[in-house]
Amino acid sequence: MRSSGRSLKGAAFATGLAVAGAFPSAQRNEPALQDLLAGAAAYVQRFSQGFATLLGDETYEQRVVSAPASRERERQRLLLSEVLFVWLTEEQSWLSARVVKIADGKPVPDSDTRLERLMADTSAGWGARVRRLRDEGARFNIGRMERNFSDPTMVLQFLDADIQRRFQFTLEGRDRVQETAAWRVSFKEQSRPTLIQSRGRDVPATGEVWLAENDQAVVQTRVALTDNQFNLRVGAVIRASFRHEPRFGIWVPAEMRERYEQRGRGVYQAQFVSFDDVIECVATYSNFRRFETVARIVN
Repeated sequence: MRSSGRSLKGAAFATGLAVAGAFPSAQRNEPALQDLLAGAAAYVQRFSQGFATLLGDETYEQRVVSAPASRERERQRLLLSEVLFVWLTEEQSWLSARVVKIADGKPVPDSDTRLERLMADTSAGWGARVRRLRDEGARFNIGRMERNFSDPTMVLQFLDADIQRRFQFTLEGRDRVQETAAWRVSFKEQSRPTLIQSRGRDVPATGEVWLAENDQAVVQTRVALTDNQFNLRVGAVIRASFRHEPRFGIWVPAEMRERYEQRGRGVYQAQFVSFDDVIECVATYSNFRRFETVARIVN
């Protein structure tokens, strides 16, 4: 599953970001769903303005849990990277790119100048350059599932005022995420073609988003994707949690957990093989700072 359309970002499943506790089932003072969504859209607009181009440090662990027909069985990888988060105004979507600095304890050649080269190359537009950087980072992924996405901010674009109409939203009730009281809202993409595409196929998104009661800030998300490719089924779910960053006045990614599954028969390295693969990933984020387009970073 690779990004070939407007905004394929990532997906996977995992435990570990579970809601700490739920409120009683009786819903007193439950807000109207349209008011919650309006508040979420306003928050996403503030988020895109404050977080339009930022860098963060990422520790990213990947583990191949099951791949009996592959040499990748039980392989693990640890990446230390800078991650560039970019809001593309003309596309109303987020795009992230990983610049791997250290892979399994070994420094990556030329990684220190990769961002500078990105800025210096004006032969393509900004979005195209970030996508090229994203694809370069994808070469460090392990396992037999081809993927070039991994983005904790993906669900935020679904809440944009112009994109919400593509989805069916349902208010599921109150939850508590860590110490934050939040409303849990589920979503299901209805429009076609879908925002996420895989080699020209629709990949409808479903999942949940947790909105803080006081200001509808996004504090946790879960999104699931399924790509049925004839005899091959590829599934991915991503959970992301956020923490408040006083320096920017927004909630920034704190942790992302992914689970990828690929089952059936398909082509791998020019051969038709059977798949029963599971890949699990955990990313943690820190040290956010603004990335200036004049090719310097302000801490």
